[in-house]
Amino acid sequence: MRNRDRKMLWAFRIFMWGLIIYEFLNWINILDWKLNFSWHGLIITDIAVWLICEAVISYKKGINLIAVLPVVLLSVYLDVFWDMFHLYSKIHNYDKFLHFFISSIVAYVIYEVLKDKLYKDHFWKILSSVIIISITSTFWMLYEIEEYLEDAYINKKLLRMWNSFDTWWDLLTDLLGWVLVVIVLLIIHRKKKKL
Repeated sequence: MRNRDRKMLWAFRIFMWGLIIYEFLNWINILDWKLNFSWHGLIITDIAVWLICEAVISYKKGINLIAVLPVVLLSVYLDVFWDMFHLYSKIHNYDKFLHFFISSIVAYVIYEVLKDKLYKDHFWKILSSVIIISITSTFWMLYEIEEYLEDAYINKKLLRMWNSFDTWWDLLTDLLGWVLVVIVLLIIHRKKKKL
């Protein structure tokens, strides 16, 4: 691993661990920051993101960590700030924007991780797009299931899911984010082929 990638990995870990510790201290009421939703939901999500990143980095060599880890951190911190500063209730459609934006980031990260395999001449471009969308949608479906389980078993009320349309809107805006990234990638790779 190159020195700059090693530094980026440690910066990523420090920011993730710091955030998780901060969330944990709020969850056990040592700190007392009020949220729209719940600290345990953020903790579960952030630990999952950190563990997935660590697993992928240790398994897959050659990932451009400078391109990937800052956007992962951006998406995690946007999710936390959305809840901490009550943007969910203050800004109309902020949740939809966040789902669209973070889904685009997740699709881009999956592309960066798998780009040595995807969009090559020997690999069908449509299949590459389907793989990116499938992996990204799996992550978001797990996230929506986590939201439901948190409301059903921890919160004991509808807190994160708001109403019956919330999951539908979340997955629709997620899909639009994935499709945008796939279209951009197809255009980029078509232009590269012409050069």
